[in-house]
Parts: sequence; C-alpha cells; structure tokens
Amino acid sequence: MAGERAIKAIATVKQDAEGAVYLQLNDSTRTYPLNYGRPYEGLCRIFCQLSRPNDKSECYIYWMFEIERGETVLQDPATASGGGAIPVGLDILDDWTTSVEDGFLTVHYSAWWGEGKVPHTLRLYRSPGQENTFELTLLHFDNGDTALEKADALVCFDIDPLLTPTQGEYRTLTLKWTTLEGKAASKEFKYRSRQ
Repeated sequence: MAGERAIKAIATVKQDAEGAVYLQLNDSTRTYPLNYGRPYEGLCRIFCQLSRPNDKSECYIYWMFEIERGETVLQDPATASGGGAIPVGLDILDDWTTSVEDGFLTVHYSAWWGEGKVPHTLRLYRSPGQENTFELTLLHFDNGDTALEKADALVCFDIDPLLTPTQGEYRTLTLKWTTLEGKAASKEFKYRSRQ
C-alpha cells in the first residue's frame, strides 16, 4: 500500500448478486474492499478512509464508522411533532459530506447539545400529495436536551423509497430546514433514484 493515496469518502455498503460486500462511492462507482471481513446484509451508509490501488475496482479500508440513520416520514411537516416536542433549529454545513448519492441524503450539521444523555431525533418529511415530490423538509427535535455546547454530527436518510423514481434521469431535489437563528433555509441537490 506504499505510495497509494488515501482518500476520505462517504459510501454505501452493499452486496452484489453473489453476496460479496462492496462500497458504492457515488451514483456509478463501486469498489470491493480487500480487507473487509465483517459479514453484512442490507444497506449501510459509512464515513471511511480508503485507498484504491491504480484506481481499480478494489480498495483497502483504513478506518470506517457507520453514519446514524434518520427517519423519513410521508407527512406534512407543518403538522409534525416529536412526541409533543417542538422542533428546534440546526445549521447544515456546506461541505462535501452534505450530499445526495446512491438514493441517500447525507447531512453534516451543527446543533446545540447537552451532556450527551438525551438522544436527538432528526426526521425528513415529504408532504403527501405534494405537487413537487422532490421537496423535503428536515426537522430536528432535541427532546428537551439542554443547550450547553454547539457540536457537529452526521446523519443520513434513505430517500429513495420516499421519492418518485426518476427513471435514470437527474432531478433537482430541494431540502428545507430552520437554522439555529430561526431563519428558513434551503439547499438544492441533483438527485437520481438508486440504480
């Protein structure tokens, strides 16, 4: 592995028709890890560091961790509640980790946290019967946590089942949220259904 360039990536862990585990790096690139011995079934979104010798279809994984998965909901966000809790703001960081790939929305965000004892809930909503089916709203519920310090985290959402299939074409996806200052914000992404 000497001389190889290590890169950080967000990828989906999948299995091919023979059951071999591979990483889907974007909408069209897959690579098979040479040093991944953990059995796996289903889809898992990870943040990792890897190298791809000679840009072949194989890779070495140096480290990886699974990204927490948020819930997707077909409901008008205006009527949403987190078990009676009021949604609070969050800031979405505008960097490469905030992305839409392989049917997933991955969000790098900043929020106020307490001592780590109260889990926060992040839900992604699409209104039923909405004319623009490619508009989503992210709500953050702190579940009564105290605001002691601001810190960053990653969350991902499997948006493929929530959205209309794009038949291989890219569509504009709009994400809406409320900032820590209480202001409405939005960001656009290019989205294609999972192949």
